[in-house]
Amino acid sequence: AAQAVAEEGAAPAGRKFGYSNGPEAQTIPEGVARFRLPYQVVNGNTTYDKDGNKSDSAATVSVTGGSLIAEYGLSSKLSLQMRMDYRQKQEIKITDAFRASTKASTYTTNFSSLGSGITNQETLTTALRSAMISVCTAATGASTETCGTNYESGAFTSAALQKTSSNATIKSLATSFGNGSASVSAKAYVTAAAAASETSITSGVNTALDAQNYSGNAALGDTTVGALYNLAQEDMYWASIGAGIRIPTGNRNLANKYEQDTTRSAYEIGVRLDFDILPTDWFTMSFEDQIEAPIMGTKREVGGVSHEIKRKGIRNVGFVAFKPSLEPLAPALGAVKTQFGVKFDFDNGELDTESGKGTTGGARTQQMWKYVSVGYNFIRDLQIPVQFDVDHEIPHSGKNVTIAVTKTTATLKTFAKF
Repeated sequence: AAQAVAEEGAAPAGRKFGYSNGPEAQTIPEGVARFRLPYQVVNGNTTYDKDGNKSDSAATVSVTGGSLIAEYGLSSKLSLQMRMDYRQKQEIKITDAFRASTKASTYTTNFSSLGSGITNQETLTTALRSAMISVCTAATGASTETCGTNYESGAFTSAALQKTSSNATIKSLATSFGNGSASVSAKAYVTAAAAASETSITSGVNTALDAQNYSGNAALGDTTVGALYNLAQEDMYWASIGAGIRIPTGNRNLANKYEQDTTRSAYEIGVRLDFDILPTDWFTMSFEDQIEAPIMGTKREVGGVSHEIKRKGIRNVGFVAFKPSLEPLAPALGAVKTQFGVKFDFDNGELDTESGKGTTGGARTQQMWKYVSVGYNFIRDLQIPVQFDVDHEIPHSGKNVTIAVTKTTATLKTFAKF
C-alpha cells in the first residue's frame, strides 16, 4: 500500500505513472518513507586533457562502494532526504605501459623535484620550461633572459647542451631529449613531454612510478542532507526545487601520498531543480540540475603532514533522462523499467595547501556520461515490496579529467508507511 501511494498518490486526477517513467519532481507523499541501497562498481583507464582529447591514462582505478539513502514525506509537497556514502575498496595501479615508457622514465629522473603542484599540462609545461632554462644557465653561463629567449626561439637544443656542457648529468639529459642522436629543441621536448602525460601529472609522472599498487581501506564517505519541495504539478509538466548541505564525513587522514581520501574535503551547500515533461502516461522526459558551492574547507593529513583543503568555484551536476514505459506493448511489461539519457558533472577545482609550500590545486573538470537503466518492480506481480534497478554509465566526453570512469550501479528500493 505504501508503494502504491508513493507511485500514484501525488499524481493529478486522471494521470497514472508506471514504475518505469515516474517524474523526478514527484515528492514522497506524506507519511511515506522510501529507502534506497545503491551499490556501485567504478573502473577507469582513460583520460581527457584540457582540450578534451581522450587517451590512455598513466594509471587505472577500481572502486567499489555503496550508499544508504532515506527519504520521508513530511507533507504532500515536501520531502526530506539523508544520504550516507561508503567506500568499500579502492585500488590505483600505474599501467605497465606508462611505467615502461621512455618519456616517463626520462622526465621523472631529470625533473623529479618539480613538485606536487603539477596537476595539468599547463603547469607541467611551465615547470619543465623553468627547469630547462635553469639547465641552460648552468651549462652555458648565459643569463636567464638569454636562455629564455633561446628556449622560445628553438636555439636552445640538445646539440648545444652536448657541445657546451662538461656536466655528465646535463649531457645525459641532452641525449634523452634528443632521442640519442637527432638534435631537438628544449621547447619541442617540453611540449611533447607535457602532451604525452595528458592530465595524469601528479600521480603518473612525479611520484606514482615509484609507488606500489595501492589498495585503500574501507571508509565512510560524505553525508548529505536536504529537502525537495514540489513547486508545480500540472497535467503536462511537474517542477520541484530542492536545497541541501554536504558534510565531509569521509576519510581525510591518509597514510601516504599514494592513498586516496573518500571525501570532497569541503562543506558545500546546493540547490536543485527538477523538471519533467509528461506528454503521455507512458513517456516522461526529466531534467535535473544541481548547483553546489563550497562554504568551508577542511584539513587533510598525509603521512603526518597537514594540508589545508578548499574548493573553488561552482559545481554543476545533473542529467537529462528519457523514460519510455513498456506497458503499452503488454500489460505484464508495466513492471519493467527502461530509461536512458546523459549525465553531466562540471566540478569545481580543489585547492591543496601543504604546510609551508603555498597553494596548489586542480583545474575545473568537465565530464559527461551516456547511461542506460533497466529494472523490475517485484510488487506488481509477486507482491514483494522491492524494486531493483541496474544503471550503466560510460564516459562520453570531458576536460581536465585525470581518469575517466565507467560506472555500474545496482539499487534496491522499498517503501514504508508511518
